[in-house]
Amino acid sequence: MSRLAVLTRPHPVSDGVEAFLRASGMAAVHVPVLDLAPAQVFALDASVLQACDGVVFVSQHACFFAQQQLEQYGLTWPKNAWLAGVGKASGVAIQSAWPSARVITPTDLDGIDSDGLWLALERAGLIAASKRVLVVRAQTGRDALLRRFELAGLRADVWACYRRAPAVIGADDLALLARQLDDGGLVFSITSVEGLHSLVHQLLPSAAKFFGEPLVTLHPAIAAAAQALGFRRVFCVPPQAVGVKILSLRD
Repeated sequence: MSRLAVLTRPHPVSDGVEAFLRASGMAAVHVPVLDLAPAQVFALDASVLQACDGVVFVSQHACFFAQQQLEQYGLTWPKNAWLAGVGKASGVAIQSAWPSARVITPTDLDGIDSDGLWLALERAGLIAASKRVLVVRAQTGRDALLRRFELAGLRADVWACYRRAPAVIGADDLALLARQLDDGGLVFSITSVEGLHSLVHQLLPSAAKFFGEPLVTLHPAIAAAAQALGFRRVFCVPPQAVGVKILSLRD
């Protein structure tokens, strides 16, 4: 039997990986390891919103929850504010939510994540042209990006519009992972350090049995965390190559 792809990104998902794998004949199961929910309190001051020159979304989920809450409270971004995402999926989500906005995302040559976005913003002249940015995220994350804005002389505000918490993996899914480990193997797809820890915690006390299975991720920090926990076959690839890499590990 071939390996089963275990996709762990929280809902909603629009990266196309599961559809690509199924179309390519590889079995895949979606097992979210984090739960996402709107922030319990709307914590964005209208004056901060109107003062920002640009808005950075750390994920497509940040875009989803921001749009939901702005519509609920009848708010929107300043007319001339640029909007940016750390990857292509977040860029697509932003453009879909605000079709007339100027949207900045890293190119393949820029690299991935915050570093790639910084290069894209510099190339567009937006670091030099902006005084204040709003970073849309969960309750934690992207502190290095915040510091980078501040070191460049920009004021960086944070809107924590959603919260993350470990998701409980159901008994049926845990049993499926255990069976497939013996029948053909697994390929894990991990998209955050928090999700990685959530997965490993819920595989205890048998987590070590899974450490020989391949794990695909899209950021060196996640890869390093996986190796530190004990995973021995860790592959770090650009977001657009995740599906292809998983497929290559099927047999």
